[in-house]
Amino acid sequence: MVNGGLTPTNAAWYLAALRRMPRRSVLESGVPALRERIPASELRQSEVFLRELQVQGMSVLALDDQDYPQALSVIPDPPVLLFVKGDRSVLNRRCVAIVGSRRASVYGMTVARDFAKALAARGLTIVSGLATGIDTAAHEGALAGGGRTAAVFGCGLLHCYPAGNRPLVERILATLGAIVSEYEPDVMPRKHHFPERNRVISGLCEATIVVEATTRSGSLITARMALEQGRDVLAVPGLIHAESSRGCHRLIREGAGLADSIDTLLDELGLDASDPAPVPQSGERARMLECLGENSGAHPGEAVPADVLASRLRLPIAEAVLMLVELELAGFVEAVDGGYILRLSSA
Repeated sequence: MVNGGLTPTNAAWYLAALRRMPRRSVLESGVPALRERIPASELRQSEVFLRELQVQGMSVLALDDQDYPQALSVIPDPPVLLFVKGDRSVLNRRCVAIVGSRRASVYGMTVARDFAKALAARGLTIVSGLATGIDTAAHEGALAGGGRTAAVFGCGLLHCYPAGNRPLVERILATLGAIVSEYEPDVMPRKHHFPERNRVISGLCEATIVVEATTRSGSLITARMALEQGRDVLAVPGLIHAESSRGCHRLIREGAGLADSIDTLLDELGLDASDPAPVPQSGERARMLECLGENSGAHPGEAVPADVLASRLRLPIAEAVLMLVELELAGFVEAVDGGYILRLSSA
């Protein structure tokens, strides 16, 4: 099995077809018709390619796969295949997109981080496009909130665009997030890919939040696609004379929800501002919390040094320290003399 419920043959049919035909034609044809059009040699090539991707740690989700993101499957023009690295389950949780200008102001970056942190701490997956500016701040805020984030690429997963965000990608993968693309892994970034991938960002999410955008911003394309997909759009107000706020103000005039505070945002999404962040239930974070609790063999309240925790979890010390910092920011642990302790409750 390539993925749950999908045989290698079905995935290979789609892959071989996409190399021959436009996506819409593949969507309209379906597997039975494709079987009559794809030579056996091309099918075998696709099967070999999919096995190689598995070895590289990538998943391939096809539109008829039971694990394909449900929210994305119902948009008018969904990707036939999704290439995923990391924990693909985050794509089927409640997802919210945070997007905005690449040339973001300090104000915009702060808002994006704060919003992402608050939502991620309450269990939502933060989705964005890995671009500089607002996208980067959104991913970083989700990590600071001790939550999950997914980055949708405008190229194949073997490339990182912008290249300077490679360390951020590594952090996303190390914290059980995901990177996603509809393009084959070796596809280079192209200008037209980014408007195409915007429909994936909005399609994965129940709502799209635009933090800063000029009137010509690609973020407005994402907002328009979200509306066409029947999803909510919220916009953050800014200074009335700032060019970077005019796109958001236009969205608000046209009926977008007003995201002027974290409380307002939580209310729009049906979340209680007083609710604590959910404790991680699985993965390395949960194991870290266990090591700091009664199950670790340490006395409650006893500080455990970072290097001891790294050794117990068999993690590199740098990765353990990063995880501890994120858990501290999320309110689960506290740094004290001698190491870290487990907090009894999180804020």
